[in-house]
Amino acid sequence: MLKLLLSRFMKTASLSIVTSSAQLLTLDLDKSEGHVEYKKIDIGFNAETSLKELTVKKKVSDKAVLEFRMECKQFLLKIVRKLLAKAPILYSLVRHLSAFDPREMTVEKLDHNKTQLKSIVRTFIEANRVSASDADDITQQYNGFIQGNVSQVSEFSGFDPALCRVDKFFHDRQANNPSYAKLWAVVKTVMLLSHGQTTVERGFSINKQVESDNLKEDTFRTRRVICDHVNAVGGIFNVDVANKQLQVSAAGARQKYLAHLEDQKKQMTQQASRKRKLVSDEVEELKSKKLCLSKDIEAMRKSADDYADKAEKSRDLTYRYIAKSDSLRRAAK
Repeated sequence: MLKLLLSRFMKTASLSIVTSSAQLLTLDLDKSEGHVEYKKIDIGFNAETSLKELTVKKKVSDKAVLEFRMECKQFLLKIVRKLLAKAPILYSLVRHLSAFDPREMTVEKLDHNKTQLKSIVRTFIEANRVSASDADDITQQYNGFIQGNVSQVSEFSGFDPALCRVDKFFHDRQANNPSYAKLWAVVKTVMLLSHGQTTVERGFSINKQVESDNLKEDTFRTRRVICDHVNAVGGIFNVDVANKQLQVSAAGARQKYLAHLEDQKKQMTQQASRKRKLVSDEVEELKSKKLCLSKDIEAMRKSADDYADKAEKSRDLTYRYIAKSDSLRRAAK
């Protein structure tokens, strides 16, 4: 796609040196020597036709045509820059993923593919996705996988991504084979890299369609299940309404709803009962603590009175009796 856009305003000679996706990143887009003349900028068939008609009828000047074509070139340049800024080929890992393209996995290209595989494994090791001790085993298993499938070269060279998924292709040949266990772990991770947030974000629009005021979690989940099923069968008219299980479920929906409400009521009653019990237990515990404290206070006061009586009888006003009595009264207070 990038090369197609570039061919609209760049010379063929400038693009001929681009033989790999990595070289697209090194292409100097600002170099005017590599651009075609303004008259040769490809603005599209319809635009060219309209422009010629307007020029013949002298409804636009040559200057306006020049400005329009140059604006088109600037527009194409900005699109290419934006694509390059967001393109996955910025990452070394992505540029080496052709090692897992069945059409490229041939004995003739084995050395080149092994170099790419090592780069992928090195990236995985740095990201702690693969152990360094497994690197050599992965390379050997990759080599054995290609060598072992030489007889099936037509299946590899004739692979069509439009007809068969790449992950299924490798799963059928590696997943259940212990000889490729470590290689399959790498392949699984590679296959997951291209899965973005599309599926998740698509669900947001479905949520918007089914949401309404005061929608509870259970109802929300149920509506999503129904919506997903309708989409899975290809539309509401493809839903099998004659299904006996579906009819029985629909017939008992009211009873299930009432049972659900009764269950919720029981849960609320149990929660209220547990709360009352917790409060009651706390009150009893506080009463017990209060009783213990009261007994301790009474015992301290009695002891203080005893010491005061002894001091009065012995006429001893020193620490022996009076000080102890005062100390016990303060503690009790």
